[in-house]
Amino acid sequence: MLVTSVEIETFRNITNKQTMVVDPEVTCLIGKNESGKTTVLKALHRLNPANNADDFHVTTDYPRRNLAKDRRMKDLDTVAPMTAFFKLEDADFDAIEELVGVRPPAKAYATASRLYDGSLRADVYCALEDVLADVFEEAGVDDEDDQKAITGDHATIEAVSAAAKARAREVGGGKKTARVKAIEKVPAELDRRKQYVEGGLDGEEHEQLIELLPKFFYFSTYEMLPGDCDLHALAERAKTRQWQRGDETMMSLLRLAGEGPDDFLDEDYASRKAELQAASLDLSAQVFEYWKQNEDLTVVFDTDLTPSPRTPTVSRSPTTGCSRSSCATTGTAAWRPTSPPAPPASSGSSPSSPHSAPTATPMSAWSSCWTNRAPACTARPRATSSGTSTASSGPSSRSSTPPTPST
Repeated sequence: MLVTSVEIETFRNITNKQTMVVDPEVTCLIGKNESGKTTVLKALHRLNPANNADDFHVTTDYPRRNLAKDRRMKDLDTVAPMTAFFKLEDADFDAIEELVGVRPPAKAYATASRLYDGSLRADVYCALEDVLADVFEEAGVDDEDDQKAITGDHATIEAVSAAAKARAREVGGGKKTARVKAIEKVPAELDRRKQYVEGGLDGEEHEQLIELLPKFFYFSTYEMLPGDCDLHALAERAKTRQWQRGDETMMSLLRLAGEGPDDFLDEDYASRKAELQAASLDLSAQVFEYWKQNEDLTVVFDTDLTPSPRTPTVSRSPTTGCSRSSCATTGTAAWRPTSPPAPPASSGSSPSSPHSAPTATPMSAWSSCWTNRAPACTARPRATSSGTSTASSGPSSRSSTPPTPST
């Protein structure tokens, strides 16, 4: 569905009904301070919010100058401060036909209204004359005189049905000709499409129509996408929806890639790397449908598995007497746009010994290597300007305490 126009009334500084037509491409609101630009946008957002859901409240949102007077005259909870009109797309026609059992006329449109009591009401409407065009075609009423006699200047389905019955008697003369049979089908076909003229979808149909309505985002500030994020903590906050600044932006990026925070926490390097590469490739393809300034960029996801500050468990080998230490890990995701990878820089190596670090190799995890004799090495990837990852390594002490997590 595409929103075509909105009607706002009795909301904040808007007392009388105001109608705004929405351009098919871009609609820009221009006005002086306090002229109502934000009021229009917030009203549209509250109709069917996709983020930061909020309702209309009589006490705080109804125009103050009329609140006391209007409250004495009517139930303000039944007032709809926001109504929107939507153009149906092909997929909408198919979905509504499945719901109702008969396809909406080509000029049918959807409406949605949010009331002060918080309820959302939606319906599909079409003018009676447009419904009759479908009815005549379905029934086989081809004669223009018959169509004019049935249509007349009638405004209700009941009146049109009565006119069709009268016309059938008039042209039939007691005979059931094909013409008469076609006219007699009109009342039944009208009844099948009654809800498009009078509205009133039943409960289940109404709920399913609401699911087809577009949702609206409202942004009053710009959220920056953090360069890195603790995935364990993000996954926990996502369960409780207790967001911190930047969380929803990161979640949106992950959803765009078809991933969630938990998908990048696999401790197996190969499977974790596969998820990261799949997300990076998919996002790059989506970005470059629109980004044309520099087509040599790519979107890259990467993760570090860093030791958590939890107290390690230390055990001593019964054969060597040396200590072994284990520690928990936490995942940190980082994403960055990169240029095409250049050849990786060569890594130096140190002489081999029981306590020296092995040659550094590209890694995507902050890992700790432990042996029965002593901690051997630590390695962490580092991003280079060419977009490749290299790992730095070095000998560690013989202490059984794991490395301190990086900040």
